[in-house]
Amino acid sequence: MADMHDLHGDEAGLAGGSSSPAADKPRSRSRRDMLRVAAVGGAALAAPQVVRAGMVPAFAAESSPMPCDDPNQLLIVGDSWANRAFNDLAGELATPDRVVLNLGNEGAEASEYAVDANGYLTEAKTALGNVGCGNNVVALSLGGNDIRDTFLGAGAQAFNDIAADLQTVIDCMVAVDPSVKIWLTGYDILNAQSLVCAIAAFVFAGGTSPQAVNAILSGLDVMYASVAAANPNVCYQSSLGTLQGSPGAPDFNNWSPQALVDFDCIHLTPAGWDLWAAQLATFL
Repeated sequence: MADMHDLHGDEAGLAGGSSSPAADKPRSRSRRDMLRVAAVGGAALAAPQVVRAGMVPAFAAESSPMPCDDPNQLLIVGDSWANRAFNDLAGELATPDRVVLNLGNEGAEASEYAVDANGYLTEAKTALGNVGCGNNVVALSLGGNDIRDTFLGAGAQAFNDIAADLQTVIDCMVAVDPSVKIWLTGYDILNAQSLVCAIAAFVFAGGTSPQAVNAILSGLDVMYASVAAANPNVCYQSSLGTLQGSPGAPDFNNWSPQALVDFDCIHLTPAGWDLWAAQLATFL
């Protein structure tokens, strides 16, 4: 989840502890990441899986191909689940004609993007305006940090507040590029079996069971689908259950395997990011 606690702290876990070892930490957001597959002396700089030209998600109000042969630009925007999944998504989706740009910000919230805190929204809007053919796809990961901060106090209203903030972000992006396709990425089932994570889950969700925590993820899932249904430029296809081996059909009574979830309880291990990004890539 962009995080139960990334949900704020850069690498702080649910209970404020440290996250991954240094070797597994994501690159700093001060180092902008752009990957384009190109040829130098006939050799490719990278060899990602190539997605068929013109493939797009099944958006709410249309399913026709995009106006150019291939998306010019995929912007990965939002919180730590955007930032940390970037390398895997770039490897899956970069093609000779598609730039993949990392605009993920550790700890970012939908409420911050909605008011352009830290210039987050301006950064995304500027990138949207830089494509000549107007052929942009945005992978947007927001809401996890917001729900972490507000659920126990606001209850179901927290989902409505996140939806309103997402609508503001969507409206601003569409104003810059009316043809933009915005793909809400969502999150996946985590694992809070350790004592530290169980305590943090209780603070976050009011309970320590998979059912208590996963009910909130289910609420986010329903909210994302509602936002997508209300916006022809927006798509959402649930990836919940991917780490459990059943994408779109999660078992809310159980956690994802511990081996796929980082010990901070809110991010994934390298193997987890590989699985999750590969599943998201199928939507494009």
